[in-house]
Amino acid sequence: KQWYQRRVRGYFTCPPFRALFCYLHDCSKDRRFEELPVQPEVKTNYFGPKESPVIEGKVDPPKYISPMYIGRSKGIQGNKNSCYLAATLYAMFAFTNTMDYMLSSPVDGPVNQTIQKKLRESVVNPLRECGFVGAGHMKMLRDLLSKSSALAGLQDEEKEPEELLNVLFTEIFNITPQLSFRDGANEISHVNLCQILLERDPHSSTMPHTQDLLTRYFVSQNLFFHTQPDLLLLQVPRSGKDFKLYDTVLPSTELQLGGLCGGVWGSCYICNKKPFMKCPQCYINQEFKCKYSAVPYCESCCALVHSHPDRRDHVPESATNPTRGIRMVLSAVLCIHTSHYVTYCRVPAPPPLVPEEIAGPSSMTPTPHSPFCWVFFDSMADREGGMGGYNIPQVEECPQLEEWLQNPARLLHEKDRAPDFVKRLISDALLCFYIRDKDD
Repeated sequence: KQWYQRRVRGYFTCPPFRALFCYLHDCSKDRRFEELPVQPEVKTNYFGPKESPVIEGKVDPPKYISPMYIGRSKGIQGNKNSCYLAATLYAMFAFTNTMDYMLSSPVDGPVNQTIQKKLRESVVNPLRECGFVGAGHMKMLRDLLSKSSALAGLQDEEKEPEELLNVLFTEIFNITPQLSFRDGANEISHVNLCQILLERDPHSSTMPHTQDLLTRYFVSQNLFFHTQPDLLLLQVPRSGKDFKLYDTVLPSTELQLGGLCGGVWGSCYICNKKPFMKCPQCYINQEFKCKYSAVPYCESCCALVHSHPDRRDHVPESATNPTRGIRMVLSAVLCIHTSHYVTYCRVPAPPPLVPEEIAGPSSMTPTPHSPFCWVFFDSMADREGGMGGYNIPQVEECPQLEEWLQNPARLLHEKDRAPDFVKRLISDALLCFYIRDKDD
């Protein structure tokens, strides 16, 4: 019995009287499987017939949008969980030079220098001059990033734009943080990205503006801008990729930071509250030790200090109304839906007097009183082939998007009738790119 148990081998199990045994020579192949075509060998490094060149030197972003940047096989070609990288780089470099200092500033180490050269000559320059970057160059960039960064999975795993920005700013280019905040205790913090952390206000609009959210966040945290930013990366309130604090958020096309820059004056010298007044005479007379050019006060402390007979001739000034407002304009918006990142870019529109063959179709003309147009970029908009195929990126126009954003009241009441690209922007907005107004 023991010998029998050692020799017998079971190949399958089934209910009683459900098995049929026959000789092999009585069997034939199933014709259905004979008709299936032979699967070709999967080419993991084939990204399609279109390739992008390597362009040396410095290429400026286009002055305005043109048909060369619109259509299929435009933008940055995605491959293997790279949508976060393509969407972020498109927002950073396609139509603005605010972050071009990353392409020329000195960097440490041969790997980081190679990354900088690859980013400049194989990604940014072709994107601006030809309107397309092939996935092969993006794969090489990801390989280099994975060698230099401590963040695992940059080669082929899905990441978040915030993680990529942190790698670029701190590990690769070692850039001083873009934003400086000062709190009520005069402590200064430096960050690259402003993440709005708020609890939902039941009395607020069902579709708040980013201007309202930023102001509420600064007031709740007693924060001020310590320095005037040239770039503001603003993350709208979310909790992970799925939960959104608000179902819709309207990206303000402009941010007014004048009322949020009290940080230049710190807090009230007496009680540490938000300053509303400043007194140059108190500073000149050296009655108070202060590192600013004027001593900041809240309204009540200012009145108390200047009730003294020796200071009644002082002339306090407003500390919350700068002579010139600080205006930031919206440049791009990163959106996420079901773990896929896409980008909306707000770009200069063609001059109205440019001929039709240069300016392109009429849908690219700006809305009245607005010099901007919008484009939508998806690095994986379509795909050619199966497992051995490749993704096809696409850049589409978004006609009248600027008009919808400039009319929040209409958008709030007619949201269901708005075009799909408008609904997607306000529903999936994650990261807003604001740049300093050139005329400010």
